[in-house]
Amino acid sequence: MVSIGDTVKDMGAWVYKDGTRPAVVSPKPGYINIFFAGTDSKLAEIYTVDGGQSWNYHQLGDDMSTGPTAVSMNPTRVDVLFGGQRMPDGFELTHRWYISGFGWSDPSQQGVTIVSSPGVISLGDNHLDVSFFIPQGRLQHRYTGDGAHTWIQEDLGEVNSASDVSATVVGNPKRIYVFWKAFVLGPNLPKGPVVYKEWDGTVWSDVLAPSPPIETVFAPAVCPVLTPNVTCWFCFMFPKLTWSLINYGMVTFGLGLIMPSRPD
Repeated sequence: MVSIGDTVKDMGAWVYKDGTRPAVVSPKPGYINIFFAGTDSKLAEIYTVDGGQSWNYHQLGDDMSTGPTAVSMNPTRVDVLFGGQRMPDGFELTHRWYISGFGWSDPSQQGVTIVSSPGVISLGDNHLDVSFFIPQGRLQHRYTGDGAHTWIQEDLGEVNSASDVSATVVGNPKRIYVFWKAFVLGPNLPKGPVVYKEWDGTVWSDVLAPSPPIETVFAPAVCPVLTPNVTCWFCFMFPKLTWSLINYGMVTFGLGLIMPSRPD
């Protein structure tokens, strides 16, 4: 294992299904929830309430066909979304949530067929923004402002991909960034360039690409870094199966393990 700034903990027998990425969320200090598809393809989580000193295993039991995505809109709630039941041309978008004092909801099938692991962010209490690809290769944005009682879905255009999606929200006023690996025919498969769309609070941008260009085997995972000069960190798996961390905005890039310095 590799240590990045702190100890990397072996999670023991808790493993996740090959081909799906886990999702992690922290609703409040000391609390961490990690969601994953177990080897039986069922949704499970491990969680800690003491900053990682001890961990608990909990199987939610839902059938999973994609990796999960998770977010906390407030300190008492965690939302997780994933592709569940297999459909003729994809998987049904499924939503579950946990509210402190009430426990876990039943699965909520959204009536939407997806072909990628979704990405979710929250702009604040009662707000969820979910992005994913549908079978036609079009990127979708589905959002709610009332705690998931009602949803609105918009089409973000034909981008011809079925990549897993990662999303992040940064800045004030808040901006949404949605990242994925573009599908490009050519001799370098399965590599593809990382691309993204940005919502500035009013409209969505065209498809954009980091500069310099970045290629990856798997879809990027992205999380916000709340420092003045940094937008976000990326974590990619490159063709040689070596991990890299990229501090985009500080222009730190390369193969192998790179730990960019964080600004004071």
